[in-house]
Amino acid sequence: MISESDDITRGMAWDTSINIKEVYDVFDALGVENPEKLLRMCLHELENSGLIYTLSDASTAMGYDTFGPTNEFFYQTDEFCQNWTPSKDALELIKIADEMPNRTCDNSVACKKLNWPIRRMNSALKFLESGYAIEELSNYAGMSQFFDISYTLTDEADFLLENEV
Repeated sequence: MISESDDITRGMAWDTSINIKEVYDVFDALGVENPEKLLRMCLHELENSGLIYTLSDASTAMGYDTFGPTNEFFYQTDEFCQNWTPSKDALELIKIADEMPNRTCDNSVACKKLNWPIRRMNSALKFLESGYAIEELSNYAGMSQFFDISYTLTDEADFLLENEV
């Protein structure tokens, strides 16, 4: 049901997507009554919580035909679905940046030091960002959030490190 791109390991929006028709096929197989209403309700809740995105398509009855996970989805679920914990990984990123000039670290440097996939890095960065432990990320490539970026620690990062939160 999920179509995967080569970017699935990045943990960024657009990594995977599900076509609405695929969902309807599953609903039909399960005998779901009023599948459009159920799907609209589910997508509304998930999109409002920031866990999914929808791709607009004016030619469809629902106004979109594809949806998929956001960065927030991976950050919220990786602790349960992967063999890592974003909050603990964030401490490793803080330690690396703390040794750098101006407490600023390039994503590629940290990835290489830790030998992590981009997806793991992104989940840890999202934890730091959500806790205000890093300043606004600079995105060198102008691509999806957290890919080819640098991050600078804030005073909140010191608190996290000292308390190993």
